[in-house]
Amino acid sequence: MLKKLSLIVLVLILTVNSAGAANERINPEAKTFKYSTTVEKERPQLDEITRNLIAAYQKNPTEANKQALRIQIAVNYDKVVAKKKAKLEELRRTAKDQSKIDEMQVIVDEMLRDRENRINQTLSRFTDSRLKPGVRETKDGYLPVLGAAQNVSIAYTPVTNGEYAKFLQATGRNAAASALLSKANYPVVNVSYNDAVAYCN
Repeated sequence: MLKKLSLIVLVLILTVNSAGAANERINPEAKTFKYSTTVEKERPQLDEITRNLIAAYQKNPTEANKQALRIQIAVNYDKVVAKKKAKLEELRRTAKDQSKIDEMQVIVDEMLRDRENRINQTLSRFTDSRLKPGVRETKDGYLPVLGAAQNVSIAYTPVTNGEYAKFLQATGRNAAASALLSKANYPVVNVSYNDAVAYCN
């Protein structure tokens, strides 16, 4: 039953995403900075000190090791904030467009406001026992969902057009199935809730 539910959820997510993309509207409140030239797109590499502290915690997960790692994560975070502040000052001197300055100001403000939460989130990436190697290995094509109950899993891959076409053929809808086979390995989209339930059954 649980695996059926996870497939229904996955199919519905794909359906909503594909339907929503057609009607997508720009949200003026969104701050994704997707096309920005002022925001670095890559996450910085971990330095040797941080890597050693992560290894020490994973080898001996004591509270002292966890706190030492948290302190280093905070140091790293504050270095990034300092870099952003320096970029903001540079933009104030050189930018021809006020929007660049405003964008960087928003980033700096958010980083300062959310500092503790972001440090804790980074710490959890390295200390949460559910994130250890091998914990999320696929079992029968399903992965455990982090942050959910222990018995909640989701399909490792989306339902493909080819898989869904087999269902359509088995239920006598051959005309619809043939259209999907030209892109058999693509994720299936535009599936109704009732069809998703029928597929899972």
